[in-house]
Amino acid sequence: MRKMRRLMILGAAVVLLATSCSLSQLATRAMVGALTSGSGASTFTSDNDPQLVADALPFALKLYETLLPSDPTNRALITTTGSGFIMYANAFVQTPAMELPSSQFDKANAMKIRAKKLYLRGRDILLAGLERLHPGFLKELNGDQYALALKGMTKADVPLLYWAAAGWMGAYALDTFDFALGLTIKRANVLMEKALALEPDFNDGAIHEFYIQYYGALPASMGGSRTKAREQYDLALKVSKGKLASPYVAYATAIDIPTQNLAEFTELMKKALAINPDAMPDTRLQNIISQQEAQWYMAHLDQFFISAPPNGDNNATNNQ
Repeated sequence: MRKMRRLMILGAAVVLLATSCSLSQLATRAMVGALTSGSGASTFTSDNDPQLVADALPFALKLYETLLPSDPTNRALITTTGSGFIMYANAFVQTPAMELPSSQFDKANAMKIRAKKLYLRGRDILLAGLERLHPGFLKELNGDQYALALKGMTKADVPLLYWAAAGWMGAYALDTFDFALGLTIKRANVLMEKALALEPDFNDGAIHEFYIQYYGALPASMGGSRTKAREQYDLALKVSKGKLASPYVAYATAIDIPTQNLAEFTELMKKALAINPDAMPDTRLQNIISQQEAQWYMAHLDQFFISAPPNGDNNATNNQ
């Protein structure tokens, strides 16, 4: 009888432990679902205060990182975590660094180094997620067996492919003297090309916007093309229905600065500033950040255009 009671107590303990673990997993999944669902994500993307989001994101990203090991194949959580680091690096580290005056070169350089690390951190989270979802993916990708690496990819993988490629290329753009990273950039290109093939209009034309910068930045000998950049610009406007400021900013900075087309640059920046951020609540934050960037460029035209008046076209900025 005593032995039987001990077995019953042990059995009850096992049941309680199993129930506790199960409840913990359910609670974790419920939290993950709330954080990565459309309404959870829009808590950030629909905000009208970029500084508030910048202050809140680091805690959120660490929370996502903490939750990820408990549900490592959750596509939404992988995407939210990896892309979060990449978006934070771009909007709140790299862009402010680029806008610092030359007298703060050391600070700007330190921020760019940090942005590069964050880009790669996000990329690695996304690549690890793709490996879990498609075992063998990394071995084939790193072995330059691109067809094999991507053969099982579907539209569901597009967010991971896009953000992994964006983080990869973002890091390299900040440090083109990183030759080891440069040797791998073809892999990033392959991921973005696959994302484009699977879902061309992903995320209101985000891939088209990427290719505006891509074709605009490269020399013709390496595949750069103003014609292709223009085509991607037109597609980005079509998909976003002209309600996003970012395509205008992307084309103006990628094409009009190198060609010194001040008239078109000013026209496009004014179009970006004329966008109503409230017209698309889910992209309110993106539009506000893009418009802040446009305002900065308009206030510093003389840094980019030989024909610009000193101190930029401040009147054009203030009239928006």
